[in-house]
Amino acid sequence: MGLRAYFLRAVLAVAGVALASCSPSDEVCDPVAGTYQPLYMQMTGNCGPINAIRVPLDGGAGGVRTHQEMQFDRMITTMVVHKGCSLRVTQEVSLYGVLESRLNGEDIAVHNSNELSGMVSFTRFTNGVPQSEICAGMYNATFRRPDSVFQP
Repeated sequence: MGLRAYFLRAVLAVAGVALASCSPSDEVCDPVAGTYQPLYMQMTGNCGPINAIRVPLDGGAGGVRTHQEMQFDRMITTMVVHKGCSLRVTQEVSLYGVLESRLNGEDIAVHNSNELSGMVSFTRFTNGVPQSEICAGMYNATFRRPDSVFQP
């Protein structure tokens, strides 16, 4: 019976740690608002340098935001999920409704209201079909708000 009680305590301890790691963070972060200029440094893959399309991020402590913008003949859709001190950013570029590329940053850290960073994946597609990739790669990304140089 002692081994069974020990095993039950071990299972409960592991479950308690797992549940504690899912609890909301008490960490307070600077608000994220504005349009950020990204800088991408390729780590792996075969895409080479990618165009740095500005990333619009709405302020707020949490939630989901979607921003769509037409640039010439392309639709740029940016989806942002803000939770605690991190963001998930997905940016898709479509030409006449056909998906050309997707950038996906699953864990972008908020360092302060002017700078964010994290790893992003980037994929270019043929004829909008995700299974027909032209190239794919992982990039170290830094997002800076251009107007931050004017703030004290």
